[in-house]
Parts: sequence; C-alpha cells; structure tokens
Amino acid sequence: MVTRKIASQSPSYRWQRTHPALIVSHVLTVKVKREEPMGVCFRQSEIDGACSVHCLASVLVILNLAKAEALTHMAQRKYGVPADVWREFHDVYFQGCMADDLVERVNRLNLPLKLTARFKGDADLDHFAVRALSRGGLVMLSFRSVLNRKTHHWALGVGVEGVQKGRETTVDTLLLIDPSADEPVFRAFNARLRVQVPSAARGLLHESPSKPVHWLYDSPEWPAEVVRLTGAVRFQPTDQNSG
Repeated sequence: MVTRKIASQSPSYRWQRTHPALIVSHVLTVKVKREEPMGVCFRQSEIDGACSVHCLASVLVILNLAKAEALTHMAQRKYGVPADVWREFHDVYFQGCMADDLVERVNRLNLPLKLTARFKGDADLDHFAVRALSRGGLVMLSFRSVLNRKTHHWALGVGVEGVQKGRETTVDTLLLIDPSADEPVFRAFNARLRVQVPSAARGLLHESPSKPVHWLYDSPEWPAEVVRLTGAVRFQPTDQNSG
C-alpha cells in the first residue's frame, strides 16, 4: 500500500502597516514636542480644488514642520512655513495642481525635505508607490477615474495592507488620508486604493507591472470607482530629527 504525503499548507492572514508617527484614537494625531498631540487631517470643501494643498498640510504636520492651527489659517499668516505655502499655492487653490507642478512648488519652499516622484507614463509608478509606502514613507498620490475621467484627486498615502502566506508577502491595498472624506475615527486612514484584479497585486511589491494597475478607490463619502495613478510624490525629511 502506497500512501501520499499531504503537504501542509502555510496559514495566511491579512495585515496593515501605517506611518509610525500616527497616533490612532477618536482623532488622528501625531506627537509634538512639549505640546499636546496635534491633529493631522484637513477637510477639503466642495467648491475648491485644493486637495493637493490639504494633503501637503498633513505631510507638514506629520513631519513636524508646521503646526496644524497655523496651517488652517495660512491665508492670514505673514511669516513662517504656512505663509510660504499659501504664497506658493494660492493661485491653484481652486483649479488644482498636477504632480510635476506640485514638486516644483514644494521644492521652491526650501523645506528640509527630499522629494522623489513618479508621474503618469512612468513604467514603475505603481511599484514605486507600493514600495515607498511599504517602507513606512509618506506618499501623496494623484489618481484619475478610468471610466468617466471626471475624478482627478489627491490623497495622502500613509500605509499599506496585504496578505502574508508563508514567506510570500502581497500588497493589494494603499491606505489613505483623503481630504474629501470625514476624519478617521480609531484608525489611521479614511479611504483606500485596492487592486481591482487580485492577480495584478502579485509581485507588485518587488517589480514594476507590465501595464498600469487599475485600483478601486474606496471612500465612505463616494461610490467606489476604478482609477489609475497619475502621480506619486514621496516626502522624506532631510533632517532626521524632523520626523
């Protein structure tokens, strides 16, 4: 009698990883030296196109480069980083800002930041975004609707979600702070970009896909829709004491 040895299957589980500075509670905050934790979310209105400015404000708070209250009143400030941000971005507050333009404007602020970017048409755009967020970075993501081209939006990537099976790690979801959505409660994100076709997520962490990935944009405020990334901008502090 011959018996067949049945190979044991590795258990699989889902996991999430978010930026280490974020403090999850009824309000999403970051720790500030000698002060109470500071909120990081800035809500976009229905009539402006300033999602990029709102996401940038979140970056500056998370990396301890500006205070949330000062950024909220940036249009009235005369000095400091919030005033500089307003002077640089006020002319695109209502019509929006493309990824390459965003990089140029932020670089002109002369902040202690290193920006690394990928734009629409770059073969490794999706891979770059997944890899940077998997390593604990902050990445502003712009994306456009595939079906109707009406949605063109910025959100701040603060983490990733995926599946672990044995030694195989798959990232299939990007976790976002979306300025068009309500502030997250007891979690670090309020929207997600999920790979629409599961097979497209395999290998995305380690190599560039052969064609652009279709992501499903999920937010409590809007019906889910299929989008493609049009830009990814990673923010890294040049001063290691900044964040």
